[in-house]
Amino acid sequence: MDAVYRQARALLESAALASGKEEKVSKIALLVELCAAARLACDEHEGTATRALGVAAVILGAPKFGAFELADGADARHGAPRAACAQPPSAPGGRPTLKSSANALSDAHARRRRARPPLRVAAPPELRRAKRLYATRDAVVSRLARFEVDRGDVEGGPGAVAATLARAVADKKGRRDGVELALRVLFEAYARERALVNGDACAADDPRRRAYDGALLTLLAALRDGLESSERALFTDVVLGAPRLPGAAVDFLVRCCDANDAPAAGVALGLTALRDLAFHRPSARGACLARCLDLTRRADVAAEVREKAVRLASNQLWARPSLRDAVVAHATASVAGAAKPTGRKAEGDDERAAALEGVRRELALGVALCVKDVSLVPVLLRNAAATAGRADDSVLVQEAVALELPRLAPALATLHGPEPTLATAAQALKSEAGDAVDADRSKATEALLLSLLEALAGPGTKRTPGLWDGAAKLREAVQASRAAASASDDTVRFLVPALGSASAAQFFDALPALLLHLDDAALAAAFRRAVAATLSATNKVSGAAATLGAAELVVGLHGVDDKVVPVKRVTEALNVCLAARDVFGALCLRDALDKMTDVGTDGDDKARLAKLPQLLMRTCILAVKTYPAQLSSFVASTVLVRLVKMKVWTHGALWKGFMMCCGLLASPTEDHSHTCFAAALALPAPQLSHLLKLAPKLKLPLKRHAEKLIKARDLGGVNPPSLKLLGLEAPAAN
Repeated sequence: MDAVYRQARALLESAALASGKEEKVSKIALLVELCAAARLACDEHEGTATRALGVAAVILGAPKFGAFELADGADARHGAPRAACAQPPSAPGGRPTLKSSANALSDAHARRRRARPPLRVAAPPELRRAKRLYATRDAVVSRLARFEVDRGDVEGGPGAVAATLARAVADKKGRRDGVELALRVLFEAYARERALVNGDACAADDPRRRAYDGALLTLLAALRDGLESSERALFTDVVLGAPRLPGAAVDFLVRCCDANDAPAAGVALGLTALRDLAFHRPSARGACLARCLDLTRRADVAAEVREKAVRLASNQLWARPSLRDAVVAHATASVAGAAKPTGRKAEGDDERAAALEGVRRELALGVALCVKDVSLVPVLLRNAAATAGRADDSVLVQEAVALELPRLAPALATLHGPEPTLATAAQALKSEAGDAVDADRSKATEALLLSLLEALAGPGTKRTPGLWDGAAKLREAVQASRAAASASDDTVRFLVPALGSASAAQFFDALPALLLHLDDAALAAAFRRAVAATLSATNKVSGAAATLGAAELVVGLHGVDDKVVPVKRVTEALNVCLAARDVFGALCLRDALDKMTDVGTDGDDKARLAKLPQLLMRTCILAVKTYPAQLSSFVASTVLVRLVKMKVWTHGALWKGFMMCCGLLASPTEDHSHTCFAAALALPAPQLSHLLKLAPKLKLPLKRHAEKLIKARDLGGVNPPSLKLLGLEAPAAN
């Protein structure tokens, strides 16, 4: 048989050269390979190969090959026998002739030729209509595909023709032609397979029924291993163009993705093919979609593959209306499955980390789809909260969802906005039936909603439009679920993350509830968030009503109604501010004291004193103690002088604080104690006497300061009776 093959190859090459078709030698070589493979197509090896070679030789210019000739009739089995034709002479140049090739046949074949009439080979219609070499090649291989099916996969491996096609697509130059040829062979093999099945010509376990599957899988494997990234469309052309897509082919596509050593190109090839089959091949849509969605949560595939599958499902599969319901159903089923009781408890950190990772795999697709469809957010939160109070691993769903929310929130805010997102998420406070949920689930749901709100708010260094309104609506929904709507209940914690987006008026409306229901640590965090947008130099918003400054917050605390919030709680809040030196520094306190004491000149002294806050002097004293070098001079020369002009001694509480402040500034250990003298010397004599009794150490420095003023004749703002109280006389006027 090897001798027959060598002689046939030489014959075809010589025929090509003799006919002036040198440029087609490479494609002729493909025909030679296919014809050589056809030797295994049936029991009569020599006869099969010779018939195939005869067809090719006629196309190349040699009208006859041995005793076999090309005829225009029907199949050779029905053709009339003819005598062997005379052999053509040898070709110029010593090339082998048809006659010499015929004589090279084995003795056994020669005896069979003599024992029966020569066969007539029917020319396929394609050969009569088309004159291009591509049509010739397709026609020859179409016949060989029938031999492939008829031979059967007796050894369990790919047939010879399939293996030859795999080699054909391995060459980049002829790869596209090879794919077209392969599809032609697949259709011919499928037609032959269906003929066998429909005609009951073979049993159910007959290997001939597997010939098509083997050829397709061999071709797909060759394309997977040989295609470049720019040629991926050829792979899709094969899976979409194949007449039948067996389950083994879908499994092959999945193996391109889930193999431990699968290259990135193979993963992309497999996922793309699964996607296109789900899009364009209805008969395979269900299987391909299910396998693609299954890759989003499989533990035995690489994390990169799962991430790519999640992106494919959420960005492309979900976008198709015909596939959307199936994708959403798969995602919700995965979330619900993760929230079901497991009956086991992870022991140790490693087991717990592994269990948590498994839960996050189940939630991955559902979390990704929440970005596309915000109505899935309450579904996610509701299932997570359903695990509250359990003692098994299912309780990890709450932790997993809380970990995903920071990644999910920015996309939700961008695509849907904070207010619609929070309004939709609040639906999780009710069960799917619409009734109220139990206490444990309600508490867990509120915690998750608060985490979502914090994720939407971010660091709080800039204002987020709609965030405050969304937080207010969420608070109302929580109040309604508790059936205890109140302006000052602990649901105010749902407003804290949104304080950076609140206006000054909105903040002060919520301030009483903040003071009543937040501890000092939470209150400090709330104050920081409230003024963060103003402190950030890149996010300042013009307009006093737009943002809240640190000084405005301090002033606002002094104006809280003591009938709503106890004074003790307000003083504690002021201590919180003074402790946060990075936010409420010396400049902030100076601005606050300046605003509180600058009450204008309208009205009498009593009316102006009534405008001063009750805790003014307490804050003034604490500010001087906290920042003595920065605020002592300002307090003594500005704040105290303004109070004297408003007759502070007529207000008991303020007068007491005034005297304590003067005593603090008059301490000999303070370098700036002399700066309070201007206010003290402006007091009436009775009030100065009272002050000196409270702060006796002030008298001597005050007298020395007054002597300097007298000597310099700078007595503006000094009350003459006060000089007499100090034992001094005012100089006579000139």
